[in-house]
Amino acid sequence: MFVASELNSPEFKHISFKDTTVPIMINILRQFYKYMFEQFNLIFSLQMIQTIKTLIENANSVYEKIVQCQKAAMEFHENLHNIGAKEGLKERKLQKAVESFTWNITILKGQADLLKYAKNETFENLKQIHYAALSCGLNKPGTENAEVSKPRRSLEAIPEKSSDEIGE
Repeated sequence: MFVASELNSPEFKHISFKDTTVPIMINILRQFYKYMFEQFNLIFSLQMIQTIKTLIENANSVYEKIVQCQKAAMEFHENLHNIGAKEGLKERKLQKAVESFTWNITILKGQADLLKYAKNETFENLKQIHYAALSCGLNKPGTENAEVSKPRRSLEAIPEKSSDEIGE
C-alpha cells in the first residue's frame, strides 16, 4: 500500500510504464550481454593462445633444466649417505634424509614428464584452433593454406593397386 501511494505522489508523475518498453529493454540487455560475452570470449581466446605459444616456446629449455637438475641430484645421491654420516646424522635421520632426497628426485622426473605432456597437448590445441579458424574463414586474406583450400573428396573407396603397380 505504501509503495502504491508513493508512486502516485507528484515526484513520480514523470515515470510511465508502457507495454513496449519492457521488451525493448530486454532486447537491449540481451544484445549487450551477447556483445560482452563475445568480447570476453575473444579476450579469453587471445590470452589462451598467447599462453599456449609461451608454453610451447619455453617448454624445451625448462625441460632441459629440470633434467639437468635431476642428473645432478642423482650424482649427489650416490654420495648422500657418506655426506650425511660425515655431518653426524644418525641412522634414522640419515635414512629419512635419503628417502626425502630420493622422493624429490622422483618429483623432478614427474614434473619433467608432465611438462613434456603439457607441451604436446598445447601444441595439439593450437593446431585445432588454427584449423577451426581456417574452416570458419577467419584467416587473413592471402594466407590460405593449400591443404585446407583443396576441395575434399567424398568418402569413396580407394582402389587397390595391382601387384604389377607395386613392383612385385
